[in-house]
Amino acid sequence: RGAPARMAALVACLRDAFLSPDVPEDYRLTLLELIELRASGWKLSREQQLSYASLGDAVGDECDNVQNLSPLPWRIAE
Repeated sequence: RGAPARMAALVACLRDAFLSPDVPEDYRLTLLELIELRASGWKLSREQQLSYASLGDAVGDECDNVQNLSPLPWRIAE
């Protein structure tokens, strides 16, 4: 009860955070992945998974002295 409205509000918050220039790039990448994951019915295609994995690696290389986010569990399912 009320879950759809709460989910819509949460997604709006994710979108707003993603659009904020104050949010670090690696966090924005994770937010975008979550937004796209929901939009695709909670399943990313293999191509999307590979794309996010390669983007995450590139961001991680640029931020060597910043602790990287843990990979999301649905990435690159074998």
